[in-house]
Amino acid sequence: MDTGCNHTLLFTSIEPFLDERKQSRLQIQVADKGSSMMGSKDGVLRALAFGAEGVISGGNKLNINCSTTKTLHRELLSVDEFYDDGFNILLKQPDYEDGIPQMSTCEQGFQS
Repeated sequence: MDTGCNHTLLFTSIEPFLDERKQSRLQIQVADKGSSMMGSKDGVLRALAFGAEGVISGGNKLNINCSTTKTLHRELLSVDEFYDDGFNILLKQPDYEDGIPQMSTCEQGFQS
């Protein structure tokens, strides 16, 4: 999870599993000024989120808009889209309460 990334970026190995897959026109600016990476594919990754204790009501379905790139060192999950869709994002330190990071909505709560 990357709170500074405004778009989810994944390795190209996920491309066969993306729905609505298309060639990416994304140009990703990296921390080193003047450097950038080109996107490979854009699409939607359909995923299930499970709580810390395992499956909660069969999991919660998530549609993650994402892009892939060939030169990515680490996958980055952006929380922006989830927050915009009404999720509360609670990132906890390991020694705070139960230490489990959580995403929840008013209608449904789950821990991831």
